[in-house]
Amino acid sequence: MPYLPTFIAPTRYKDPAAALAQVRAIYDQQIAHLRDAMQRYVAGETLSGHVRACYPFVRIHTDTVARAF
Repeated sequence: MPYLPTFIAPTRYKDPAAALAQVRAIYDQQIAHLRDAMQRYVAGETLSGHVRACYPFVRIHTDTVARAF
C-alpha cells in the first residue's frame, strides 16, 4: 500500500491571491510529506509501500478568449 499524504479536495477561486496561497499550501504539504518519509527511511523505519506525493494541479477557466491589455 502506498504511503500517501493527506488528501486536499479541489477548490475554486475567483481571487488570484487566494488561489496562489492554496497552491503554495498544497506544495508545502507535499514537500513536508516527502521529507518526513525520507527522514523516517533514513532513521531505519520500513514504510508500508511506495511514497507518493503530487504537485498542485491548477486549471484556469476563462469566459472569453479576448486578451486584456
